[in-house]
Amino acid sequence: MEALVIKYFKFWNSHDIDGLKTMFLHDVELQDWENSFVGIENVLNENKNIFNNFPKIKAEIIDIGVSKNKVMAQIVVNLDEYETLDIVDVITIDSGQIKSIVAYKC
Repeated sequence: MEALVIKYFKFWNSHDIDGLKTMFLHDVELQDWENSFVGIENVLNENKNIFNNFPKIKAEIIDIGVSKNKVMAQIVVNLDEYETLDIVDVITIDSGQIKSIVAYKC
């Protein structure tokens, strides 16, 4: 599961929407401290919006923990050269794909 999450962040950092699509279940859910999205098209569209609004955005993995069907990833999101966010993503895995991502801003 850790390798799956590392692959997810590789696609995310490359802004690879097609790659991300292969990672998600059809009914994937994405929730952060402001918004919630359900369904693969809605989640992919939100990622497109993020990439359009922050063209240099990248996530740096600080630490990963695995428990049953969940992976907790402590990350630093670099919005640009000057602004960063400390985030913990709780990623639920089902049948080798991402079922949900809940992001917590620290």
